[in-house]
Amino acid sequence: MSFFIVNNEEQMKFWEDTWLENMAFKDKYPSLYYIVRRKNLSIANAMGSVPLNVSFRRVLVGQNLVYWHELRASIVHIQLNQSTDYFRWNYHQNGLFSVRSMYLALSLN
Repeated sequence: MSFFIVNNEEQMKFWEDTWLENMAFKDKYPSLYYIVRRKNLSIANAMGSVPLNVSFRRVLVGQNLVYWHELRASIVHIQLNQSTDYFRWNYHQNGLFSVRSMYLALSLN
C-alpha cells in the first residue's frame, strides 16, 4: 500500500487522489463526483475557504446531502502547512519506491 502525505495540499487532487482513508473521494462518493463542477480541483483550492470551495451542478438532497455532510466531517480536522506534499511507499521502510520492493510486495501476495 502507498499513499500521499498531505501538507500544503497544492499538488494533490481533492476528488481523484487517495489522501484520506485509503480511498479517493471519487470512489467513496461516486454520486457526488458525478455532479461536482470541478473534478480536478486541488485539495488546497477546495479547502482554501469557508465553506469549502466545492460546487455541484445540482442541489444536494437526500442521500447526496448525507454523503456531503459525511465527507465534510471527515476532513474538518485537516490543517494546511507550508511543507510540500509527498508520496510514501509503504513496502519499504524508508518510504521510497524501488523495483525490488515492488517485486517483493507482489511475490508475497
